[in-house]
Amino acid sequence: MKKFFALSLLLVLASSCAFAEDYVKGDAIVVFSANQPVTRSALRAGGVLHNSVHAAANSVNASVKAAYETLSESDGKIFVHVHSDVLTTEQLINALKQRNDVIAASPNRINKFSKTPNDEFYNELWGLEKINAPQAWDSTTGSQDIYVAVIDSGFYKHPDLTANLAEKYALDFTNTYDNKWDLDEVGHGTHVAGTVGAVGNNNIGVAGVNWNVKIIPFKGI
Repeated sequence: MKKFFALSLLLVLASSCAFAEDYVKGDAIVVFSANQPVTRSALRAGGVLHNSVHAAANSVNASVKAAYETLSESDGKIFVHVHSDVLTTEQLINALKQRNDVIAASPNRINKFSKTPNDEFYNELWGLEKINAPQAWDSTTGSQDIYVAVIDSGFYKHPDLTANLAEKYALDFTNTYDNKWDLDEVGHGTHVAGTVGAVGNNNIGVAGVNWNVKIIPFKGI
């Protein structure tokens, strides 16, 4: 799933911090006060603010993973991402809050977004919700390097499927004289192929488990 730093939350943190499981272990997002004007150059390696935030992190058994230069300069405070290999997230944040120069500290929370395609009949595909496909799509929607053979009643060249068709490998095992793999008299093979790999988020038809895949139609019935 996608990870990002919830920097905006830091400005409204209370003195205590509620912990949940959806955060990066040993990480904290910290807002430091500055005793001089905050500039991007001062936060870069060798700059006076760079040295000060690194020293502050080291004082609590942590290190600076990133300093958000543009945000810091525009807000006049120092926004950084720190990590500790020896402290838990709660211990790290509690230690940071003991420092006078720390305005706020928060876990590096993980926010999850489920990708919902815009396909015409997606809302009728209850099975994809059952197998948590939207959550999986946040990580990947498939790959054109993966080939899936569908052995069924054939394959109708539907516009929602053609982009994922590996036509050069398609075969009709029911007819040795005429390769009619693209003749699907009952529609079942096309339906199965759509479940496997109908192109998702293209405003057409349905979405398959894989939006990107190579389907090999084999007509066996």
